[in-house]
Amino acid sequence: MVTVSDFELREAPGGKKRVFLKVISDDLVPQRSRVSGKIYLKPLSTKLFAAIEQEQAEILVGSKLKGNIEKVSVDPYEVVDPISGEIQFFNYRYEYVPETDQTN
Repeated sequence: MVTVSDFELREAPGGKKRVFLKVISDDLVPQRSRVSGKIYLKPLSTKLFAAIEQEQAEILVGSKLKGNIEKVSVDPYEVVDPISGEIQFFNYRYEYVPETDQTN
């Protein structure tokens, strides 16, 4: 299960606002700190486009969705750390994978 924790509005071409829901996994995943080398726990999160209005998104915050967030391989891309300015390279992203209905 995942929880809708927040939402954001993004401007699409043409000026139309689009709603993206931020979802966080209910499970915690162990991670190793790059600074201290110690293990800590964190939930996985991602953002999903939602074809809804802002008012509906506000109501959905706190609700649960069946499914999981999974690590998916993608073409390599770079991200600049806004604090340190360090360039990091990634070849994955996290995606929401809905629970499939096995009864059909």
